[in-house]
Amino acid sequence: MTVVLNSGLQHYGGSMGDLYVATVTVMQSVMQMVVMPVQGITQGGQPIMSYNFGAKNFQRVRQAFRLLLLIAFGYEAVTQTITGGSTLGKLLLGLRLVPMDPARGRVLQLLLLWVRSALKLLSLYLFQGFPFLLCCLTIFTNGECRTGFDMAVKVRPEFRGRKFSVHR
Repeated sequence: MTVVLNSGLQHYGGSMGDLYVATVTVMQSVMQMVVMPVQGITQGGQPIMSYNFGAKNFQRVRQAFRLLLLIAFGYEAVTQTITGGSTLGKLLLGLRLVPMDPARGRVLQLLLLWVRSALKLLSLYLFQGFPFLLCCLTIFTNGECRTGFDMAVKVRPEFRGRKFSVHR
């Protein structure tokens, strides 16, 4: 996925391609600091599930898997609530997610961000990441740089109060 992202940035970035690749590299490094707690918890749960799977205690495996999914969703939902749907990288760059419908209430927006979190988790954990890859690649297919997850809950990125678009 990183190769595809870097190639796209180089190709569509023109003379600024190297700067875009460097920027994404820094953002991904910062993002790792946010993601590491959940990754550590889920990797810590793998030996528990493996041990119980080997002991043919499948009920305990399902129970541990559900608990890990719940922890991951809870962490993601809390992060989405605090940041308003933006990642740390988006916040550093001045980007934020805003509803396509300005009349949408704050509570509905928050619930839809949680749905977005659930979609991301389902595509990553249950479907082995392939839908996640497709949703991320949709950034390159539309002028507003919206992911498939953004399209599903009808939000768009905004840059310091202006609609974000690759077309001027």
